[in-house]
Amino acid sequence: MDVVDRFSGNSVATAYLPPSVLKRPNLTVAVATTVEKVLFDESGSEPRAIGVEVSKSPVSPKYRVKASREVILCGGAVATPHILLVSGIGPQEELSKVGIKVVKDLSQVGKNYYDVGCLPVTGVLCIDPGV
Repeated sequence: MDVVDRFSGNSVATAYLPPSVLKRPNLTVAVATTVEKVLFDESGSEPRAIGVEVSKSPVSPKYRVKASREVILCGGAVATPHILLVSGIGPQEELSKVGIKVVKDLSQVGKNYYDVGCLPVTGVLCIDPGV
């Protein structure tokens, strides 16, 4: 078995969503779907995430999906702050300037973040330790 064979077919999806997880009755995986924003219940002293608004594309219909217990947002270093900001979580002054209703004023959302850059891999070097 060479390096390519051992690592082909692996992804975040296959690592975290094996068939045993995908069979769970309390999990629905929506492919080719984008989270537009997080939905909040603001009736208490602190806003509480209760679901998300999703769509297939920027021009397609938007659907609201309610969570029965919790919302877990994992969009990476760029998408997570973006989703929080368009949902109304972030610096009040900046959100108000662009007409977004402020749900929670948190000045550091969208600040000091970066994503890891990627370089294309053009080859793999394998060294046989027995040589």
